[in-house]
Amino acid sequence: MKKGTVVAGLTTLAASGAALGWWWTHPAVAVRLPSANPEASAVTASVPAQRQTLETALADYRRQQGMRPGPLPGTWLLQADTGSGPDRFVGRFGVPYFTAGPEGRQQALVALLADTEAAQGEAMDSFAAAGLVRLLVFELREGRYRLLATHTQPSGAHGMAAADVRPIRMGEAAWGWQLTAGWSHQGYSQRNVDFFLATPDDIVPMGRLAVEADNAGAGCGSGAACAPTALTARWVLRPQPGQALYALDVHWQGVLEGRPLKRHLLLEAGAARRYAIPVELVELF
Repeated sequence: MKKGTVVAGLTTLAASGAALGWWWTHPAVAVRLPSANPEASAVTASVPAQRQTLETALADYRRQQGMRPGPLPGTWLLQADTGSGPDRFVGRFGVPYFTAGPEGRQQALVALLADTEAAQGEAMDSFAAAGLVRLLVFELREGRYRLLATHTQPSGAHGMAAADVRPIRMGEAAWGWQLTAGWSHQGYSQRNVDFFLATPDDIVPMGRLAVEADNAGAGCGSGAACAPTALTARWVLRPQPGQALYALDVHWQGVLEGRPLKRHLLLEAGAARRYAIPVELVELF
């Protein structure tokens, strides 16, 4: 029988209203997205036509990857290796997001979220078994969408994929994704946000931020290894003068290994295109 406590689950990609600018909030995160530039607004306005053209490219991609229709409408069977050997997955493509990339290029950001075939929407016994998220960038060239780059990320636990993948504006002419995934196991729980940047020829991991962490239910007795941790982080992406990418502004607050913690950092991506998040605030358990 399948069992386990899981925060992650298979969901679809949420389409955003970034052409107007909006706030998205949950208990640990608040993100302000500036209004999109005119090029992005123009692309977003033609979504129905763009989506039909993109679906042709996605059908070609599925054939090239050997994907077959899954057990439910809109799902697909695929094989992939998440680091522990090849496995079979059941996935679903999320709602595509259309925008203008660097130099006004018309691009589509797509995410595929997949559980292991053994899980199929229910938690497996194995905590270590991960689902996967596959990010894809397409570009419109001569009336056709062509695949520019893909990135496959193991995510989640108990065979189930990340809980949430959203497109996010990462600079005045830069777009990407925020991937939020959490887990709970033997009294420990943690929720992370991973940032990915879409470039003209690659998808760049920009860093992982732990937005919630708690070991209140561990019940492992005394000693340093059992010191209480109850930490939250609030973040926002902020434009910086002269910088192509927004900076990550983070406030941490709570208790880390029995010690009160209150910390603020403004992290610029720089030429490395990576946020230097302190490792001690990422690898908590």
